[in-house]
Amino acid sequence: MNTKKEEAYTKYDVFGFVRENQNYLNVKTDTNEAALTIPNINKKTRSRNKTSSRISGLRYRRTTTAEKNRNTTSVLETREKKWIKMIQTWERTTTERKKKVRLFKRLRKGIPESVRRTAWALLGDVPNMMEYTHKGQYKKLLAEANNVGTIESEDKSSCSVVTKYVIERDLKRTYPTHCMFGQGQDESPSNLKLEENGSITNHNNMMAETLEDEEPDLLRSMGGIACLRRVLRAYSMYDKETGYCQGMNFIAAMFITYMAEEEAFWLLVFVLNKEPCNMRKSFGLEMTQSRQLLYVGSRLFSQFIPRLYNHFHAENVDISMFATQWVLTIYTSNFPFALVTRIWDCFLSEGWKIVYRVMLAILSINESHLLASNFEEILMFLKKIPDDIDVDNVIERAYKIPLKRKQVKRLMKEWNERELEQSNTF
Repeated sequence: MNTKKEEAYTKYDVFGFVRENQNYLNVKTDTNEAALTIPNINKKTRSRNKTSSRISGLRYRRTTTAEKNRNTTSVLETREKKWIKMIQTWERTTTERKKKVRLFKRLRKGIPESVRRTAWALLGDVPNMMEYTHKGQYKKLLAEANNVGTIESEDKSSCSVVTKYVIERDLKRTYPTHCMFGQGQDESPSNLKLEENGSITNHNNMMAETLEDEEPDLLRSMGGIACLRRVLRAYSMYDKETGYCQGMNFIAAMFITYMAEEEAFWLLVFVLNKEPCNMRKSFGLEMTQSRQLLYVGSRLFSQFIPRLYNHFHAENVDISMFATQWVLTIYTSNFPFALVTRIWDCFLSEGWKIVYRVMLAILSINESHLLASNFEEILMFLKKIPDDIDVDNVIERAYKIPLKRKQVKRLMKEWNERELEQSNTF
């Protein structure tokens, strides 16, 4: 008699996040989540399936789950072939008008998971930067980052040294339930502490000068956290004016889950410094772009969902109380990857409009519940939204919002004028 052996192991979703820890039967299963989804069929439906019907003399029957799965697989394969063809002729795809329109339409439908790495790299001009314009620069930046804090004359509270330990602190907070960044992947010293005055101390009250000996080898350490450490440290050398700011870690980590380390670095460079993303001003000390984003988001909120906006105003709920993290990290810090990747498919090609669309869609979908809530209930509910979000519904609703690029530009100009007027006043 054959028995199925039970083993305890961690089960991950298709993006690499822990789903749950418990005992599962050690049976090989299909990793395609869609193929494992069985629709809920009520008794009436079952009874209808047992019998066949006639319409205009033709027999028909309800499509079985297996057939639906085969159809879904066929659709995915067709989409993959279309994307592979576009990738193979990328220059024409991005320059010829008709092909470019087709590309944007397909981006809005979502890039197939199997080609997302290549598509994102091409959208971010990564191959060109790695092979031509910045060839070999990543290794030089890592070598420079590896020397930070090792020179005897260097001030231990200098900006570069403080940045180094701020990064170490944030590594542990980055996707702790992901297979690349979770428990067992953390090689950073556990006794580091960044004081409020900017100095580096040790939980065991040891001399700060000895910290170098306890750090993992920047250049040779392995694992997801080691890759993330190198990418963030290298960027702090690439753009010393901005350095590192909280929020970059989630964006870089998401890239690392899809592509090689150096590819992730250059894609980070692209989204922070080049159009249509140009996120650089969202970070840094002044964070001017973050304030602009929230202003534009608030004005769009009042325009498209006025009743809910007025309710939030009456309850003293400001958009910064819930949307700051959403827009600062482009939803990477607290939303499921199924939604985040769809957003980034469009963000890399279209820019900020999709960020506002998704924010408005989330609020619109939950409008009736939020209208019946007070201050505390609103904030509590908005914090829980990422756990229960319906990805397909959000994306569908987002694209139905009649938001035009010129509206966003007009509001950005309006904010700039207000800022200039205020600065002249002082």
